[in-house]
Amino acid sequence: MKTQTKRFVFLSLGFLMASQQTIAQDFNKLFGEYEEQGLKAAIYISQKDGSHFHEDYLDKDNSIDENTIFGIASVNKAITAVTLFKLIEKGKLKLNDPLSKFFPEVPKDKKDITLKQLMDHTSGIADDFIMEGIQDEHAARKKLFEEKLLFKPGEIGKHQYSSDAYNLLAMVIEEVTDKKYEDYVRKVIFRPLKMNSSFFWEEVVGQDLGERTIAPITSPIPENWKSRNWGFVGSGGIFTNLEDLVKFSKAISSDKILNSASIAALMLSETILPSTSLGKLGIAHGAFVGYHEDKQIEFIATGSEDFGHNAIIRYFPGKDLTVAVLTASIIDGSKAGSKVISNAIVEQLIN
Repeated sequence: MKTQTKRFVFLSLGFLMASQQTIAQDFNKLFGEYEEQGLKAAIYISQKDGSHFHEDYLDKDNSIDENTIFGIASVNKAITAVTLFKLIEKGKLKLNDPLSKFFPEVPKDKKDITLKQLMDHTSGIADDFIMEGIQDEHAARKKLFEEKLLFKPGEIGKHQYSSDAYNLLAMVIEEVTDKKYEDYVRKVIFRPLKMNSSFFWEEVVGQDLGERTIAPITSPIPENWKSRNWGFVGSGGIFTNLEDLVKFSKAISSDKILNSASIAALMLSETILPSTSLGKLGIAHGAFVGYHEDKQIEFIATGSEDFGHNAIIRYFPGKDLTVAVLTASIIDGSKAGSKVISNAIVEQLIN
């Protein structure tokens, strides 16, 4: 049986303040209740000044620990965006490069779509996973290029969240680097950050993971997801543990991978949407930004898989607060456990 790691540590000039002790008690109670409800999760909270630090693994059956990996779904898009900005820093790409620069066969209606429009979901490309199951890159791209756009690329006031757009961005990365998407991501992100517990789909499903285990799933993984195909390369398809997710989240708030100018551009949002929970939500590159009273206060990367795994990274620059949550749970039939848990944490520490 696994031994769960549970600790809540507050560091503040060597002593525990009353307010911090109250927060610690509140979190311990809250997470205990989640665990009793059957939630399976890995949770991390930290502030750079050391005033808050928390790492926790929730599961009544003790099946979740530091060696448990989860599918992070669309958090993969943030990894793709960081990879693209790394290529921009190297002078290999520009945000406004059109698709016609990389794919001569691109049809007229799509030839002027830019990398930026693909990244911030303003390209007009639908989100219907039209390339799912197709392993050949050219066949997959042909299928996507034949599909009608939902609106003119860059049309003011229009947006459509699109995983297919990020799969196409992965093809751009392969075209520019002459490497498989996975190999280049390993080179510029996984290896420099020592993300040694991060894997791609074909390296996980049905493979010997040694001491690592896959978090429980709520429904079978579809057969056409068990081998590399263009339904998820670039937009999903990565498994990781809490430690590695935290390494990536810290990298996008520091200069470990990108310079400060690239980080600022990565988090820039020019498309603002209404949000029931945040009031306003901005679409950045591979992620979102949250607002409070018209002020951008957080960077959010989030995603959910159909088989129950979900993940979230929330970074608050003004408070240098990082919250990362991985779960194998859906709450009340439709709510991703990672979002519910992170909302409770943020409400306690920010509001």
